[in-house]
Amino acid sequence: MFKIRLELVKNELDVHAADNITYSNTGYKIYLRRWLLPYIFNIYLPTGILVLISFISFAVPGDQVPGRMALIITVFLMLVNISMSLNRSEPKVKVIGGNTGAFRT
Repeated sequence: MFKIRLELVKNELDVHAADNITYSNTGYKIYLRRWLLPYIFNIYLPTGILVLISFISFAVPGDQVPGRMALIITVFLMLVNISMSLNRSEPKVKVIGGNTGAFRT
């Protein structure tokens, strides 16, 4: 769902403007590009439809509590289902150093 492109940076000399220091500029540039279409169809579109369905629950008369509650609970369960499927499809990340998230392997 993404594209990686590696590009070699030309070995050239640059001058740092503040200190007038010349240094070598060499290395690689890494370009990452995501394709948004799978995210739109798998996350945004179903969630948007569920939000619209939840707005319909306000049109249900207040004296019909079971119908309104069934609609809201169904929407909630579908949102939980979408969230669970996203958690399964994400890559597993092991965090080192507690909850800071500073070091990931």
